[in-house]
Amino acid sequence: MSTVQLADGKRASASSSSVTSIIVRLVLLFAIDAFVIWFAINLFSNEAYFFAAAVILAAVGANIIILRHDAYPLRWMLIGLVLLLLFSIYPNIFTIYVAFTNFGDGHLLAKDQAIAQIQKERYLPEGGSAYSWTAFESDDGVYALWLLDEAGTGYFALPGEPLQQLAAGEGGVGELDDDGIPKTIEGYKRL
Repeated sequence: MSTVQLADGKRASASSSSVTSIIVRLVLLFAIDAFVIWFAINLFSNEAYFFAAAVILAAVGANIIILRHDAYPLRWMLIGLVLLLLFSIYPNIFTIYVAFTNFGDGHLLAKDQAIAQIQKERYLPEGGSAYSWTAFESDDGVYALWLLDEAGTGYFALPGEPLQQLAAGEGGVGELDDDGIPKTIEGYKRL
């Protein structure tokens, strides 16, 4: 660091940094980093991994720019660079990610959450019957259901056709297992 001799005998530093400004800058940087860490942890817990990575990347870049003396000119652009990253570059990358992956409106819940949601929203009309079901698929891709009512009576359901009450040995239905579900149905495989 170079110094200049003033007329009154005092020395003036060529650097504009004083101990107070360095301490204030580091305290502010510490506060911002603490907020970024808290925010990134919340983003990770909400499974927003890409946004968390963008926030962490912006914070690391800000730390490098603020702490390195040779990056001093970038300090004037720091806020603009961070805002550019978070509000322009990240949304474009996220849009491309959504466009080319299975992430969308119908895929926001995990499988367990979707099953719980569907089971919670059941509607059974008064006097209606509740069935447990097992899916079957034919060789040509037609799906069918084996339905069991509360009494244990089995029904075979095909798309667009009325329920058929079948027992073992009728209509291609094979032997029933311990749960009352056919082990085989002619032309269908159990899913």
